[in-house]
Amino acid sequence: MLKRILVTGAAGGFGAALVSRLAARDDVRVVAFDLRPPGRAVPTGAEIVRGDIRDLDAVVDAMRGCDVVAHLAWVVGSMHDEPARREIDLGGTANVLEAMSATGCGRLVFASSVTAYGSVPDHPAPYTESDPLQTEQPSRYAAHKAHAETMIAAAGVEAVLPRAAVVVGRAVDNAVRTVFAAPVIAAVRGDDMRVQVVHHDDVGRFYAEACVGTRTGPVNLAAADVIGIEEAATILGKRLVRLPISALEAFVRATWFMRLGAMDPGEFNSMRYLPIVDASRLHDEWGFAPEYSTVAALADFRIALDRVIGVGRFTVPRRARRA
Repeated sequence: MLKRILVTGAAGGFGAALVSRLAARDDVRVVAFDLRPPGRAVPTGAEIVRGDIRDLDAVVDAMRGCDVVAHLAWVVGSMHDEPARREIDLGGTANVLEAMSATGCGRLVFASSVTAYGSVPDHPAPYTESDPLQTEQPSRYAAHKAHAETMIAAAGVEAVLPRAAVVVGRAVDNAVRTVFAAPVIAAVRGDDMRVQVVHHDDVGRFYAEACVGTRTGPVNLAAADVIGIEEAATILGKRLVRLPISALEAFVRATWFMRLGAMDPGEFNSMRYLPIVDASRLHDEWGFAPEYSTVAALADFRIALDRVIGVGRFTVPRRARRA
């Protein structure tokens, strides 16, 4: 049976990749919805709809006739305009849910995050899907992801909730790349920071399968292996610098206040204690195996980092280097 699938945030890196994957299928017709024009060639057969996720009428119009919506429209990284961020993240999610009710669209794939579990130092075990989410936490990105999941649960819609680890890979060009493209990686002295990621190809592949499948519920989307920050820095070709927490917090506050930094103080706290998750449900119940380990995904991410240098909230292209 032919499915019609709406992808919100389709001009972003993840959205564009998902649109391409879905458009390549014979059993799918995909509608790409975003306020921005597509950043790459539009796949044959994809329908482009320009609109703002904050405009309910635009969302309803784009969703008419759709069986599934993949909701990816979100503010990634830090943003000074907090009311606007809330309108995009939570107002946009509310509009998607209302549009589903108005149009009869029956299935939602929501791009959640492991950060919804909260940033807890020395958490005793990897988080499982049954652990509670934290709607009140310093990171607005993480808090909004958790709050959006509560909204979806209250709406009672058929939903898939992939809680993705930090997404990396050579095609990543968002705030994550900006932070890691800095000349050095700074970590808090004395912290035992561990790293678990997922590759963007695995994210796109899982989302595409979730859009056309029937299984529902939350699922941790991450590579199984976990490594230390020292090994991660080596893989990324970065020097690791350990600093006192007071110095790092002061630096983040000052650069954010001056609108020079890529990370606000709340996001810094989230990055300091990135949740480590148990991905056994992904394998055992969903039958999905990431093709990239954490180590392999970070090695591929280095290709993206080698192209630019992060300077505060900006990235500057590097001069081409010999392989």
